[in-house]
Amino acid sequence: MHLDLASSILFKDDNLALDKDINFIFGKNGTGKSTISNLIKDTKVTDFDVRIFQGFESVLGEDDRLNAVILGEENKSVNKQVNEIDKDILNINSEIEKIKLTISQPEDDKTENLYSEHQNALNEKKKKENEIIKFYTDSARQISKDNKLVNNARSYNRNVFKGEIAKSKYLDKGAIEKFENTLKSEKKFAKEMFFPTLGLDKYLDSVNEILNAKVESKIIIEELQNDSEKLTFAQTGLEIHSEDDNCAFCGNKVSGERLHALKSYFSADEVKGLSERIIKGKELVSQQINMLTDLNIIKNDFYPNFIESVNKLEKDLADLKVKQLTFFQNLEDSLDDKQKHLFEQRDKLDLEIPSSFNDISKEYAALVEKNNDFANNFVENQENAKRELRYHEVFKLVEDFQLGVKNTELESLEKTEESAREAIEKETDKIKKNEDKIVKL
Repeated sequence: MHLDLASSILFKDDNLALDKDINFIFGKNGTGKSTISNLIKDTKVTDFDVRIFQGFESVLGEDDRLNAVILGEENKSVNKQVNEIDKDILNINSEIEKIKLTISQPEDDKTENLYSEHQNALNEKKKKENEIIKFYTDSARQISKDNKLVNNARSYNRNVFKGEIAKSKYLDKGAIEKFENTLKSEKKFAKEMFFPTLGLDKYLDSVNEILNAKVESKIIIEELQNDSEKLTFAQTGLEIHSEDDNCAFCGNKVSGERLHALKSYFSADEVKGLSERIIKGKELVSQQINMLTDLNIIKNDFYPNFIESVNKLEKDLADLKVKQLTFFQNLEDSLDDKQKHLFEQRDKLDLEIPSSFNDISKEYAALVEKNNDFANNFVENQENAKRELRYHEVFKLVEDFQLGVKNTELESLEKTEESAREAIEKETDKIKKNEDKIVKL
């Protein structure tokens, strides 16, 4: 067998022949004995079973755990690997213990770790949750004490209150008063109302015809002819005097003959007809004036929630009444004047015709219908009023407590607690992964 020594600087020759069955190689330390042995192993291992003994240290090892001796080069190598793995396992266990210290309850209150951070975050979150829950409970108790707001105080609890927050809303003073009056009200119906349908233009035409009329008596009294003031004076005297009275104007005795002549004069057909027509016209105008004066809306017949509309309608009615009353008063004054100047033509009236009551009548009828429908659903409407007032109280309580701010604070605390919990879970996952590594090792 020949060995190639060219790769080593220890030898003079590049080749070494080993041609005996047994060959001894000896020399001092460092002269190349081990080198030759390793060359034989490296180059001839495929041709021969090469085994090299390099002292007992190369084949003996100690197993610290078993206090045993390990024989053989391969076993010693395996034992070295086992020891390294044991060190790795020891290091991993040490890492696990460190992690456990961060997620376990500290031995004293001064030490802070992930566990204490999570507990603090959890406590703060629960504290805020309890504050909000207490608000729900106290608010429900406060509302349930008011009999006008709930039907059954026992059934109105914090969950019901919480559910009504989304429906809560602010009511102004007028709305509150309206709903409170609805709760106080009793069932009542508004009455229908008659509004006169007057042909005002016809009244004006009739009066103008009277004013334009001129009559002459068939009986002639010289001193009264063509003197309207004397005629009026004489007519008035006829109405207030009897036979043998002393005249209130001149002091002379009123004779029966004189009275008879005056009666004949003023009772002539044309004079009498016009006079009666004036009287009749004044009666009709007076009736309209009286009817308009008495035309009023009864507000007490209406529920509070319709009063605003009633007030507006009442104002519109009052304005129109003034216009129509003024119109009829002008007619009445003109007829009075004509009655005093029966034998004279008077100037024609040029008056603006006021509006009719048609629009107001329709509005009033619609309002009566709404009011009476409300009365027919009175119980339901009272329940609605109670509900609206309760929603207003819920709104006020929520605003005073600043629930929106509290919920925002709670959301922030929940995120903090969640982050702390996730940090613990992350460390717990590390422990699991390390335990899995140990199992594999």
